[in-house]
Amino acid sequence: MAKRGLEGNFMAQPRILAHSVLPITEDLVGKILPFTEGRGCALYIGGQEPGTTSCDIVVRMEGSTDIGFGPEDIVVFRNVAPGSFLPILVTSVLSSDVEFYEERINYLNAKLVELDQSIASDKARLEAVETEIAETEIKKKEAFKACQDLPPVEVKQCESDAAKKYDKILKSLREQEAELNDEIDANERQKVEADKAIAEAEDVINSGLTVETSAINVLGLF
Repeated sequence: MAKRGLEGNFMAQPRILAHSVLPITEDLVGKILPFTEGRGCALYIGGQEPGTTSCDIVVRMEGSTDIGFGPEDIVVFRNVAPGSFLPILVTSVLSSDVEFYEERINYLNAKLVELDQSIASDKARLEAVETEIAETEIKKKEAFKACQDLPPVEVKQCESDAAKKYDKILKSLREQEAELNDEIDANERQKVEADKAIAEAEDVINSGLTVETSAINVLGLF
């Protein structure tokens, strides 16, 4: 009888049976594992450090998620029992999750640079709009003043026309002014949030609350 395998595109489906094994030796920890360029490997946890009943393992997943701090693919699996098979797809086994917080800090610092550039650009545009508002106000006053030189019967209509012309321009400019102020305020709030997140990540690193991989005899399954 012919053997039946997975139907359709094999690589697009979950890997359910391994056909080769790669011991995750110390020299491979922290590096991109061989043969994971197109597809990550699952893991077998052979044991844990002496004197413990379970272990933690830090890995870089094949995929990533974005939860507001950029693409994050480093995950900690806690309380893993020896002899466990982890049906996950990873590209690296890391010694600790320090790199997770370092990558978050680097992403947020780059974000702060972008925010500063955006704020500087918006402030320059805001200054130009405010200058145009002031100039338009002057033009409006000059137009009203010019109306006074007309025959009395024409003054009222002249002032009405001037008001319609310049009030329309001023309305548009003030809307731009409000939008720019809102953008600047929003970016300033994002800067505060980013600074707070950076401080929190640095606190974790400096306090030693990071997680170290305590799994041993780990095998990559392909």
